[in-house]
Amino acid sequence: MNQHSDVAAACFRQANEYYKVAINSDISTSPLVYSYALNNLLKGVCYLKSFDDELLKGFKSHGFSVNGDKLSKVDALSSRIILNKKGAVISLLKLYNNHLDPQEIKLYKIIRHIPDIDNFYFNSSKSISLIAKNIKDGKNNYIIFGNSLDEETGEILQEFSLMGNILSNDSFIMCCPTMLNKQYFEEGLFDRNNVFYKDYMNIPEKYEEGLKDINISFYCYLLIMSYGMMVRYNANIWEKYIDKKGSSYSTLIELSIPNAVINFYYQMHYLLFGFYYENDAYTEIDIKKMIDESTPDIMNNITRKLKSRGIQYGKDVILPWEEKVR
Repeated sequence: MNQHSDVAAACFRQANEYYKVAINSDISTSPLVYSYALNNLLKGVCYLKSFDDELLKGFKSHGFSVNGDKLSKVDALSSRIILNKKGAVISLLKLYNNHLDPQEIKLYKIIRHIPDIDNFYFNSSKSISLIAKNIKDGKNNYIIFGNSLDEETGEILQEFSLMGNILSNDSFIMCCPTMLNKQYFEEGLFDRNNVFYKDYMNIPEKYEEGLKDINISFYCYLLIMSYGMMVRYNANIWEKYIDKKGSSYSTLIELSIPNAVINFYYQMHYLLFGFYYENDAYTEIDIKKMIDESTPDIMNNITRKLKSRGIQYGKDVILPWEEKVR
């Protein structure tokens, strides 16, 4: 246990340092630094939450690859990510009792599960996102930005039993879980903890195995790690993706970065303490300001919990970072 705590503490310290560098970096390099932060944060959490040797050994490799010949120079969302049998991202899946066979996953299947960018996703791809937000109208209704369904997303919503409740107007699609949908959860076909996240419904994705309810942290993590790999090994292609004059997806990609990072941090906080960070509400007015301010507060909140636990058990706790992150 002490060894696990030492590993976790070191990982958290490094994650914090990488994060502080990333928020002050330009988009041309920040995904790479964020990927180091997220990977260390995940490893630290895994060492605190699991004693599964296979899961922990996964951090010897990434668990996926993004080869240059798999990246589209014309359509960024069609670029392909190759999921392997072992590696850190597979350990993340195991942490949530999820599983995916080795396969290629197109980038759009990852980015359409990132919260609060559904309007940018629809405007640039003309397809709806697969993450819906609860409108808190007392009727359990969820909305997704966009007013049309392509064949693929229509089939997914129908298979997940949301199709019969879709109403569209000029700007969004509204859906509500059906009785059959609720039966899926009761029968264990889907896990509520993977589908429902805070005010969001993370609609299951279609993979080679069929419809799978993969936890949202997987999409946030894999997106940032994939971006980071593009930055490191395919800088010329990455620069084309983020070029505002030449890429129709540049704004979508830019905004997906802070949203993926902050939602991954929320999920790791939940894994450690069983609740989401309380002061996490924000608007789209200034996403960068939100991530700059909220994430250090999350880290400080973790520190307070660690200190409190040490006092509870009468032990000195070696903090994984300074009590005041900033």
